Amino acid sequence: GIRQAGSIYMKNYLKRRWGNEQGGVPPNERDLIKESLLPLVLRVPRPVRTQLFACLEEIAAADFPSDWPQLLPELSRLVAVAEGPLQQAAALDAAHA
Repeated sequence: GIRQAGSIYMKNYLKRRWGNEQGGVPPNERDLIKESLLPLVLRVPRPVRTQLFACLEEIAAADFPSDWPQLLPELSRLVAVAEGPLQQAAALDAAHA
């Protein structure tokens, strides 16, 4: 319930503000979001994960590869260290997003 609502809010916030130079997401927060997003998708229920994938798509479309060169290495690492089939599926879903 609350986690899903929070993830929907985050998705909508990022869609409105990620590419916005004036009044957008500050650089330090952008880095924190990118560092936290991928590991988080392995630990949340599917409805929340779906919203986080939308966040991942938004950020990757704007920042990859020039401003997020570590995206693919991090995705590869997550697939390798995923514990069990559910986490492996989540990591592969994130790579597909």
